[in-house]
Amino acid sequence: MYKNKLNTIEPPIINPDNNDNDMEHYIVLTFIPNVDWSKNIEDILVENSIKRQLQSHDFKIYHEEGKIIIYNVKFQENGAPIYQDILQPGNNTISIISNGYKIVKVVQYIKAIQVIEVKNGHGKAITRIEDRGKQNLYCKVISDSNKYNIDTPGKIKIL
Repeated sequence: MYKNKLNTIEPPIINPDNNDNDMEHYIVLTFIPNVDWSKNIEDILVENSIKRQLQSHDFKIYHEEGKIIIYNVKFQENGAPIYQDILQPGNNTISIISNGYKIVKVVQYIKAIQVIEVKNGHGKAITRIEDRGKQNLYCKVISDSNKYNIDTPGKIKIL
């Protein structure tokens, strides 16, 4: 992790991606180019529902352009995105650790593609279906009683 415990140099300010910050695009963090800082990056950590260290194949640094691209999706041959769950819907805290520099943090918001909530006629349950990308759906039933049950494994048929 840290080679130099005297991380005292101010890092550049990191700007979150506010353009295509969803589950179907790469996430592009930007900063005023600082080649010394960017070439000394040792770790990028992401905190959302879990805390993880990004691997080298999860991102790419463009030193001269002042960009860090996080590969939150992979693309199939037909161009369809496959969500990778690196950055999750909602707020993600990204910490960038560069040798000799103070740790810099940025909060990156990721928009869910689509959320549908349906109340049943009795008001006992809400079914929440969240489209997390073209190939990934998340379904949840929120109930105020024990009358509702989802068998595991569940199947969703889309017509």
